[in-house]
Amino acid sequence: MIRDCRLPKQSDDTVKIVRSVHVAVGYYPARFPYRIALGFMGWLGGASRVLDPFVGSGVACTAARLWGHECVGFDINPFARLLARVSSSTLSSRDEEALARALRGLESYRGPGWRPRWGNVEYWHPPVVLEALERLWGYIHSLGDDRELYVCILKVALARVSRLFSYADPEIPKLYRGRGLEKLEALLHGRPPSAIEDLIVGRLRERVSRIVRALREYTRLRPRGPAPRLDELDLAREPLPQGLAGVDAVFTSPPYLAAHEYTRSTKLELYWLGYSDKEVRALRNKEIPYGPVEPYRVESPTFERLEEDIASRAPRLLALYRRYFWALARAFDEIARLGPPIIALFVGPATIASIPVPIHAILAEHLSTRGYTPLCRSVSAIRARKLFRRRNNSNPNGIQEETLIILSRKP
Repeated sequence: MIRDCRLPKQSDDTVKIVRSVHVAVGYYPARFPYRIALGFMGWLGGASRVLDPFVGSGVACTAARLWGHECVGFDINPFARLLARVSSSTLSSRDEEALARALRGLESYRGPGWRPRWGNVEYWHPPVVLEALERLWGYIHSLGDDRELYVCILKVALARVSRLFSYADPEIPKLYRGRGLEKLEALLHGRPPSAIEDLIVGRLRERVSRIVRALREYTRLRPRGPAPRLDELDLAREPLPQGLAGVDAVFTSPPYLAAHEYTRSTKLELYWLGYSDKEVRALRNKEIPYGPVEPYRVESPTFERLEEDIASRAPRLLALYRRYFWALARAFDEIARLGPPIIALFVGPATIASIPVPIHAILAEHLSTRGYTPLCRSVSAIRARKLFRRRNNSNPNGIQEETLIILSRKP
């Protein structure tokens, strides 16, 4: 029997500050629990090089930097990488001065506007809002350089405000109208067109202020690690880049079967950031398990047993099940070739047609054939989630718990 993981306890204040950073930059599906991420990074001990190949909004990098580790993160979603960049940043007085100048420039800007390369933009924003957003995004895109933290903060904040002033349902992560019309009408009620842009700019300033306050608190904790390296990589189909030797630990939460569609949850933001219909569809087609994947050997008796069960009980879902584990087995074989002494996985037991699929167990079995042995595990109940409640499927309440499993390999 695998023993329970004993991660170092984290102070409530530290957990609260890390949480506040990620809450300020806004929602992203299936984030790491902050206490577990911080606990694992403390468990690693001295300065290490940590890889998260499915980095999402960067909780692993925020925690790693705090503990003095170098973090390398990959993700196919450019909005996720932007969130990770902001949420793992320290804030200097120079950054705050540049941000203040940029906000003044935005309010006085009268240059050309900018409209997304998106055929449905008029369906999601009323004309008076669209006109205001086009002017604001014209200024943001004129700033150009994403290497500057203040530009990244402004892009994150205005992307979130653009969703707020759309018909997107605020209770549903995916782009869905629902109650969005009612929400937007309440926001705009009684305001003349001349006041609507002032309202949008006011909400933008509020979002920027929230991010700045959170990053100030994070900076006061004196993170000891360097800024993370964040790059695009489709690990289900591409090899790891050169120059990753010396990875001490992998800490990641892979996609949960069909439980989340990350691109669909950030489509509106991606369009306003400058990505076209074609580019967003291409991202969607790369997502595990939706895009094409070459067959790959999964070394797991549990995988094979469930493959037979799904083939007999839910044959139409067999291809999705196979593509998911083919993609992850290939990805983790790429990682195993780096030879990190530690691989830590955090994932929940998803279901297919009411059939429980223990993702962590299947991946652990596969990695055992690559020399990895389970060291410990810890099960956590999910206490907060954002689900599409008005749906009809076999698991309407979502995943109830998640498992951290830490595997080790001797040199």
